[in-house]
Amino acid sequence: MDSVQNGVVRPRPRITDKSRIEYQIDEFVEVFTRNQKWEAEGWWKAVIKNKKASFFYVAYENSDKYDEIVEKNRLRPINTREPLNAKDYTQVQIPVPLEVLGWAQNIEESDEKLDGIRLKSNNLIVSFDTDRKHVIVLGKEKNIETAKLLIDIVLSHQAEVLQHDLMSREGIESFTESVVIESIVWSYLKGLKNKYFEGIKEKYNVELDVVALEDDNLKVIITGDKLKAVKSAKKEMDLKLTEIILTERQLNYIKTKVIDLQQKSKVVAAFKDEEGTKIIVIGTEDALKNFKLAVETWLGLESNLSELASENKERSEVTPTYTENYGYYGGNRGSRGRPYRGKKNFSGIRYVRR
Repeated sequence: MDSVQNGVVRPRPRITDKSRIEYQIDEFVEVFTRNQKWEAEGWWKAVIKNKKASFFYVAYENSDKYDEIVEKNRLRPINTREPLNAKDYTQVQIPVPLEVLGWAQNIEESDEKLDGIRLKSNNLIVSFDTDRKHVIVLGKEKNIETAKLLIDIVLSHQAEVLQHDLMSREGIESFTESVVIESIVWSYLKGLKNKYFEGIKEKYNVELDVVALEDDNLKVIITGDKLKAVKSAKKEMDLKLTEIILTERQLNYIKTKVIDLQQKSKVVAAFKDEEGTKIIVIGTEDALKNFKLAVETWLGLESNLSELASENKERSEVTPTYTENYGYYGGNRGSRGRPYRGKKNFSGIRYVRR
């Protein structure tokens, strides 16, 4: 963001619809452009030299060398309003209530409402901040008070609409439960969100509404006409995340079984992380418990197989020993470890005299 000298910023011209304006040749206008590539764009005074359809050939004032062809949407009439004096203006922040944070994320609808308030209250700015949790108002003090009143009306109305939808769907008695999903779980679900939500709605015949919270987590509000179905849906929407850290050998062994384990344990998602050091699993508490138990069981079996394979390998690598005129006898006859003369021994382990 750049700072500019006081007195060079003007309010917007009072134009309701630029698309309806008919510009004429030799008419002075303002063009949205910039003088250098590194500059921010702004409105520059120019004269129209020619036009064709929606394109205009313009020559900028005080410049003999810089002409340009621009589209109509980059033109506006000369702004005759006086420059602003920064001392006359104040900026305030109005927090958005928790229950309507979800509505604020609907950019097209909510921005249209705020722009209407800006025009009616005659303020310079009425818009959401970056995370859309506050409304920023910039204007003169008396106009800010008007904007506050209109913003309060709009936000209160949206809260009433949400409450009405939750409690009066289809005009029948309804039951409501809610569950909070952590933002990290929400981000990992990615493309599975809609599919999983639709499955829950169809399975239990409930409605789901998502409300953004101040800590970036999300609250899912579950509404239905049967209390048992609503509680069951809540249980399946109470999603958690766990990470199972594995060695490279364990991960290579278990990754071929992840899809099967996911289906049988009924977790929502299970996948290897980008670094390839762990498996990330999302599901209900019971499903996560079953998935981890299944992984531990498979790894235990894999460990037994590895030990058995190692023993077999060791046995196969034993080198037979040949002892000239000597062997070893044992069992029930004689003493262990005492040599005797007899057949040549090729076993390398033990020779039993009969």
